Amino acid sequence: MESIKKITISFLLFFSITVFIGICSYINLKTIETFTPLSIKQVTLKFYPCTKRLHDIATIYQNPDMYPEELRILLSGNADTFDFVYAYPKKKGKLFSDTLGNITKGEFPYLLQWDERWGYASYGDNMIAINGCAPTTLSMVIAGLTGRSDVTPYTVAKYSESKGYYVAGVGTSWNLLDDVGSFGITNVPVLNTYESISALLTSHHPIVCSMLPGDFTKTGHFILLYGMQDGDIKVYDPNSISRSEKLWSYDAIKNQIAELCYQEIGF
Repeated sequence: MESIKKITISFLLFFSITVFIGICSYINLKTIETFTPLSIKQVTLKFYPCTKRLHDIATIYQNPDMYPEELRILLSGNADTFDFVYAYPKKKGKLFSDTLGNITKGEFPYLLQWDERWGYASYGDNMIAINGCAPTTLSMVIAGLTGRSDVTPYTVAKYSESKGYYVAGVGTSWNLLDDVGSFGITNVPVLNTYESISALLTSHHPIVCSMLPGDFTKTGHFILLYGMQDGDIKVYDPNSISRSEKLWSYDAIKNQIAELCYQEIGF
């Protein structure tokens, strides 16, 4: 039995390596220099049971004219975005929904900026999937506090653009968070201390954080803190399912927080 197990493991390892080499053969050297083999390997191994998926991966990395560099980088770091990225040529620039669906007041929905319902739509100098973390985070807050399903990430993104809160090449200005009255909520600054954050989250006040480079971003990013569990913090990262599935200690994120505020009903 043990020998069979070893043979099986060896076969799977051999097959994975073979698949990885095969997919790399589809990708030119310039692409491999830009998108590290480790990243490509992570994406490849996630889909290796399906041959068609391997061909699709090759299609994405071989065709920079069809798939912008930002999307290929997104995929290299997050295999969950595969279907979104692959469908880009057919869906780019389009909005597929003007509603969040069923929303329960008091419960904060988890939304992704690369959700196909709004992720292909433009925001600033790119698309919501790439630079729409702030509108997506704020949409979660508005939905949970007000019960409104009509304020999508696209809705907030267009509002942000109309007010000049998107800064080209930089991202969404914190000024957007100071101007949320038209959505029926108000913004309150928060001290970056465990006591302040835990007290607010325990009282069901969501906290929006602007993040510095670290676990959540290489440049800048917005996330939502929405609860506590066993002394740790529950996080909704609009760009990462895996980071949203884990609990975070305050010590792990405190030095990565640039600014933070909580929201409540009011004008």
